Amino acid sequence: MYTEMTDEYSFARPYLAPGETILWRGRPQSGHLFSGQDVFLIPFSLLWCGFAIFWFVTALQHTPLPFALFGVPFVCVGLYITVGRFFHTSHLRKNTFYVITDQKIIRKRGKKIDMLDGNRMPSIHITARDDGTGTIRFGQLMYYNHSRWNNYTMSPSDGIFALENIPDVARVQQIVHSIAREY
Repeated sequence: MYTEMTDEYSFARPYLAPGETILWRGRPQSGHLFSGQDVFLIPFSLLWCGFAIFWFVTALQHTPLPFALFGVPFVCVGLYITVGRFFHTSHLRKNTFYVITDQKIIRKRGKKIDMLDGNRMPSIHITARDDGTGTIRFGQLMYYNHSRWNNYTMSPSDGIFALENIPDVARVQQIVHSIAREY
């Protein structure tokens, strides 16, 4: 248990109830920027970016400049989904902090603070690697497929609440289950 809060974790202080105890605090480790969805995203992003650049260069050579400039947003999107998203993810992780108390989970990501109450804990999905790091995702997304609804678990970058790329994910998962059981 933690009694003192360093400057990095002081963001949680206003959200703690009297007598609430911090059970764990941490932040994402660097690395592991690739996820399962990259099997599809990387080839798609290369095709998108390559075609957008080809179209833009061809349009510059054969059409008036205002028409050619129409391709700039497509090139920017292509560059972002090809390489920029990895830099964006890395930047987010450097500015992400987690605090788990005996009553809630608090996440600070940049300037945004999110919380999950222990008494309203959604379903939990864990992804662990051989080195013990992993991600704990909370909740599910529903999607419609072939005339029926299916569950689809999103990745952390999709905006779902997650404690991503944390060391000793098994221990943190046990702490999360302990606060969910109390309610």
